Amino acid sequence: MRYDVIVVGSGPAGSTAARECAARGMSVLLLDKATFPRDKPCGGGITLRAARLLPFDLATVVERSICGLDLTFSGRGGFARDAAQPLFHLVQRNRFDHFLVEQAVKAGATLRERTPLREIERERSRVIVRTGSETFEGRTLVAADGANGETAKRAGLTVPRWRILALEGNVTPSGCFPERWQTRVGIDLGAVPGGYHWLFPKGDHLNIGIGGLPSVGSALRRKFEEAVRGYGFDPATLWGVRAAPSRSVVPIRR
Repeated sequence: MRYDVIVVGSGPAGSTAARECAARGMSVLLLDKATFPRDKPCGGGITLRAARLLPFDLATVVERSICGLDLTFSGRGGFARDAAQPLFHLVQRNRFDHFLVEQAVKAGATLRERTPLREIERERSRVIVRTGSETFEGRTLVAADGANGETAKRAGLTVPRWRILALEGNVTPSGCFPERWQTRVGIDLGAVPGGYHWLFPKGDHLNIGIGGLPSVGSALRRKFEEAVRGYGFDPATLWGVRAAPSRSVVPIRR
């Protein structure tokens, strides 16, 4: 089958690219190895600027609107600041990503889930994508399967990256939701080499995570539990704990 655009990866970048192209009359194929809704380790922060760029309202998937920041340094000192208006929104990635995929399909994109990429052939005026037993042809290929994705590599593109380790989990507060975190996030700098830890409040729970350079190694779990205690919670109450090895693109200066 032929398409003007083939997008590999249906996260926010891929689904948005697919929607924008489809809305302009192009035939678009959106591929993903997962089935939506699917979750992804992430704090889930959406800036107001990003939200304003979208041609639809995110209200149905916004968990909280954040007006303040509680900033600490290696778990000590720091300060808190609050604004009169929201600074950004917090979402859960399983709901947010699924919502964006639905918008792409509404705009006319063809979604193929459970379709992992196998092979790419680049020719002068087209690209051929093979996904197991199926073959698709497109004029343009968009590699949007994330920093750990294989699409760019299979297409012969090399981008320098940093390697990052992260660990996150969730806490459901007993009783009333903590007043301190109703509309405020927590960020701590310096507790982990080359990184930070965070607390992002969602609708009925708090997402707490930590990320840094690989040199933190086996100490990452201990530092993560220290961060949880620092925010006033018991690590034994954590649920949904998972590691998220990742790579961040290194800025290229010209």
